[in-house]
Amino acid sequence: MKLRGLISPFFLIAPIALLFVSGFLFYINGRVHNAKVVYPSQGAAQGNPVYSNDSLGIKFRLPGGLEVIEENDSTLRIGMPANPGYIEYLTISKDGKVRNYRSYEFCWGKEYPTSDKPCIFEGNFGWGQESTIEDRIIDTRTAKSFYIAEALSHGDFHIVLFEGQPVYEFKMYVSGGGLDKNFEEILSSLEFYLD
Repeated sequence: MKLRGLISPFFLIAPIALLFVSGFLFYINGRVHNAKVVYPSQGAAQGNPVYSNDSLGIKFRLPGGLEVIEENDSTLRIGMPANPGYIEYLTISKDGKVRNYRSYEFCWGKEYPTSDKPCIFEGNFGWGQESTIEDRIIDTRTAKSFYIAEALSHGDFHIVLFEGQPVYEFKMYVSGGGLDKNFEEILSSLEFYLD
């Protein structure tokens, strides 16, 4: 009879412990262990820290206030601390995680789409951009730069889509002003080293 009383707590605790251990292992596996942020030394010229990620094959200067929220082999999310959690500003995706923008319609100026389908801003040029879709060369890679509006988030995003292999998508939330400047700081210091 005593054995039966001991077995039932075991069957309650064992699945919970197994779930906890499985979740922890999944979390550890999903993290990229070869990413790092290097802060300038005291004697060096003070500047923004350099972020590098060997899985993505990129490095760049991380503007003040922005932090890495999540990273894995194909995606990097950067944001700013908020209470609670973070506000996500930049998502960097590689290969299979890149969206197909060819199906997006154009919208004029600050018109938000009426459906839940995003659109490419036409005639809304940000930080020095002179056309709706602009060809750029960043580091050694050719890229398309454009702005989109997403109805569901009511947000404006600056997209930089790098051509060639591997394909990269940089998607920066730029609503609210000043964030496009941070994005340009990142892009101006960006280096690819997987090519």
